[in-house]
Amino acid sequence: ANYSHIYHIYIYRASFQLVPFRVSQNVMCSTARAMIEPLPGMTDGNLMTGTTMMTDDDGSIAVETETVQGPSEREELLEVRDRSLSSNGAGNERSWFQYRYLAFTVMLVLILCDTSARFGISVAMIGGMTKSNCSDDSDPGELCWSGGVKATLLGAYFYGYALQGFVTAITRHIGFTLVIRVALTLSILIQGTLPVCARTSSALTIALQVIRGLFGGVFLAHNMEFARKWGRGTEGTRFISLVGTVLFLGLGLGPMLAGLVIRQGWEWYFYLTSGMYALVLLLHVVFVPDNPAEARFMPASERRAFQREGQTSKEPSNDDRTTSLRLIFSRIYVWAFCLFMPCLIFVFYTCMSTLPFYLHDVLKASSATVGSIQLGLGAVGAFSTWFFAVLLERIDNRVPWVISRVVLYTITPMVIRAVVFGVLPLTVNPTVNMILLFICQFTIGTSFSGSIITLNYELDPRNAALIMAIFNGCGEAAGFINPALMSLMIPESATKLRDAWARFFFVNAAVAALSIAIVGVAYVVRRNEWRLHPSLEAAYRTRGIPSSGQDRGTRKEQEEVMAELTKTDDL
Repeated sequence: ANYSHIYHIYIYRASFQLVPFRVSQNVMCSTARAMIEPLPGMTDGNLMTGTTMMTDDDGSIAVETETVQGPSEREELLEVRDRSLSSNGAGNERSWFQYRYLAFTVMLVLILCDTSARFGISVAMIGGMTKSNCSDDSDPGELCWSGGVKATLLGAYFYGYALQGFVTAITRHIGFTLVIRVALTLSILIQGTLPVCARTSSALTIALQVIRGLFGGVFLAHNMEFARKWGRGTEGTRFISLVGTVLFLGLGLGPMLAGLVIRQGWEWYFYLTSGMYALVLLLHVVFVPDNPAEARFMPASERRAFQREGQTSKEPSNDDRTTSLRLIFSRIYVWAFCLFMPCLIFVFYTCMSTLPFYLHDVLKASSATVGSIQLGLGAVGAFSTWFFAVLLERIDNRVPWVISRVVLYTITPMVIRAVVFGVLPLTVNPTVNMILLFICQFTIGTSFSGSIITLNYELDPRNAALIMAIFNGCGEAAGFINPALMSLMIPESATKLRDAWARFFFVNAAVAALSIAIVGVAYVVRRNEWRLHPSLEAAYRTRGIPSSGQDRGTRKEQEEVMAELTKTDDL
């Protein structure tokens, strides 16, 4: 009322309808303010009562308002007002800008940077960092390392990465934000000094990569915790799908960047990724606090929403977390997915880590061409993540999750990969090889859009970071097993490289078939455990409902059962 500008004032009727008025400076707004903060003397918690006269430029308008009783209705009014202003784009306190989307973007850039730095090293190695044949004086490589040392360097990051379960368990007590910033700082230092360390000692280089992997393991687990804290409604699950999209883009971007910058020297790839980590650290410090309500640039209405959520939702105690984890890991399908994860990642890393050596040594592709192919594979993975996320929204409520999530999104992709790696050694046509690899990569998007990664989050969002760390820790063992097996099966002295690679691809087909058998056996042994949709596990546990006895199959039907039980309990 003290400003000369014209504002939009919204008065809420008891029916929660919005009535807009354009008012000038000499207007009494005490009733409107009472919607936000009770006036002095309101002992019974009433927020609005009586009739208020507002003067518009064209004359007087009488607005009759009704009494709103109690703090609970006040909170309801605020919630309705915030939603309405957001949807209409009106009001001074609430704009179209949602701060949490900016925070989402920063976290996605973090994943993009980390995966780019993780998977470009193979292109840097074949592009001048190491010699392919130390006995060949014409080899342009700088460092003369044995095949075993090169394989160990490729897998060194994953030695530490596989221990992310322990690091994440400790991080929950220290705080994810602090550990993430420490991990980013270490990544800046390690990537920036790696060229000097590589020229000094291969053992030192490997040790530094292990350390980087140990702390880098919290990046993906932290995104689960971040999705829980910052996501509203279904935004958490959608954010996990976006993480998968960006992760696959990074898998292609890293090799492509390596193929471009190593023309100036292979060390420039590591300097570039070090700078990328520095940029992410700066963005994280400025825009992503541990508590969303403490974000310094967040609009007031969005901040209030997070504050209300913080007041109504309590952080679970350690005993509650432990009890929940015990219940989750008492299910055989959870252990089946733990065993499934290494098989999935083993086949996946064949496409992203060891494939550049096949393209370079067998198909005689240049480092720039290898980088472009890897970028294409990453783009296909990113597109497939989006595609399967959209498809899941259409089928998840129509069929039981065993069909949508397990058969279509978990088993079928592994069947396709088994066929691809079984056929790949039988053809010598480079075009056919590329088509098969791109088909194989297209199926990977299901992991983040309904299959194993999404299920980690849905089982228990409050424990999702630790569950993800356990699943991914088991799976990332394939990160060092894969290059070690490649080095063993395809030694540098091999005279028939194509035959050696054919045997390695057949192993990948066998691993894919093994993963299918693991899930199939788990389903046959305890079929009842597969009936309840994982996203409803926590709700059923809270009410003491035996999920194994739930006969209705689709997610929508199971949610209706929950609604009926909730209504009965309230009565």
